[in-house]
Amino acid sequence: MRQLRLFAALLLFTSIASAAPVITSITPAQGSESGGTTVTIRGSGFSNQCTGCNPTTKPPDIFFDGVAPTTWGYTSATELAAVTPPHAPGAVSVKVKQFNGEFTLANAFTYVKDPFAMSPKTGPAAGGTVVTIKGAFGSFPYAIIFGETFVPT
Repeated sequence: MRQLRLFAALLLFTSIASAAPVITSITPAQGSESGGTTVTIRGSGFSNQCTGCNPTTKPPDIFFDGVAPTTWGYTSATELAAVTPPHAPGAVSVKVKQFNGEFTLANAFTYVKDPFAMSPKTGPAAGGTVVTIKGAFGSFPYAIIFGETFVPT
């Protein structure tokens, strides 16, 4: 009988120690359709220990509507960090998946439409790149400034 109680206690401890992940909130809860928003995912049961993996430490996988973020990591058993991938505007589910289970929070993050689109997004420091900017500019006059440099045309 004593062995049975010991086994039951060990089983209960093991179940508590390896509880599956649960997401309770995402902060901020919205960001650009272009991606690049750094978010904090809060919850419980997050683990960077991966039973049977090599290496044995691995942050949980995170998905925004099925798409992995550009960067993500484990902060603690109650917190993960991620940089959102690009996505069309709208609310999406966020999933955390790790060795002992997964959890999906529906409508957890909302992508918002960028007010302006610029192409190309990079160019040489010396300048001279022709840039196209599309968006709702409002009425003239308006100014375009890159960094601290006013664009005359």
